[in-house]
Amino acid sequence: MFIVCRGSVELTTLIDGKTDFCIERFGKGSIVNAHTFLINQELFTDAKCIVRTTIFTLPTPKFFRSLKKYPKFFEKMSRYIKRNYREKDHKIAVDYHIGN
Repeated sequence: MFIVCRGSVELTTLIDGKTDFCIERFGKGSIVNAHTFLINQELFTDAKCIVRTTIFTLPTPKFFRSLKKYPKFFEKMSRYIKRNYREKDHKIAVDYHIGN
């Protein structure tokens, strides 16, 4: 998961092995791959910064270690994950929330 704090990031794919194609553009406040982050599913995506950009990332294990400091929130998150991601092999493509 990453959050765009400043700048702009393009999610890209390679077409015919030679042409970069922009699938989506993310600006300030965009959150990319939050769901895969919650279930600790590895997902690799090509992205590039198109201007000077600052992004925030947080490793899943560190997030859950920090979350345990807040037992009520930890319990709610655990229930949310169990309720929404029951299937062990549940595969998510790219998920995102677009900011500015």
